[in-house]
Amino acid sequence: MGCAFYDFGLKSGKYTIDVKLSESCDDGDSFIYPINITDIPWDPAINAPWSHGDQNVTFIGEYFGLSASYDSFAVVWTDTRTGVQELFFDKGVLVKVSKPPYVPPEVATILAGVVQDGGGLVIVDHKIIRIPPWDPGIDILNALIAIDSVKEIRNRGAARAIASLRAIIVDVVKQEIQRG
Repeated sequence: MGCAFYDFGLKSGKYTIDVKLSESCDDGDSFIYPINITDIPWDPAINAPWSHGDQNVTFIGEYFGLSASYDSFAVVWTDTRTGVQELFFDKGVLVKVSKPPYVPPEVATILAGVVQDGGGLVIVDHKIIRIPPWDPGIDILNALIAIDSVKEIRNRGAARAIASLRAIIVDVVKQEIQRG
């Protein structure tokens, strides 16, 4: 989890802004000491637009963004280092990954094939599994995909749907065991 923000204050005798980022690797229980994203502080008074036409009240651009991937953050912000307010971007702010992301056991990642049931390869729980053409495993994969989708539904009925989908998976496995 990350938090990017403007740090406004007196620096070198002038009020300037640094863009900072702090991260949490424990679901927000704590954040590490923030790092500077900007290499130099910038002056928000440079070429500042007037607020509602009032020359006594200025503002900085309100464009600010933060996006995250597994191991890095991307930050976009307004900056005046060029003499005008422009957007700046840093996409490679690395994070300290304490552990790999949790992947639910119901998730299978398709590596190759499978989509048109010509067989293929999937990864389940970090293991590559070959799925032959027209294998009952396709029904299991479809049920797992449905479970993953139903988890996004915030209605009590979703739990019953997930239980039904799991029962379908058990039935498919039982049928295959009976076929030998």
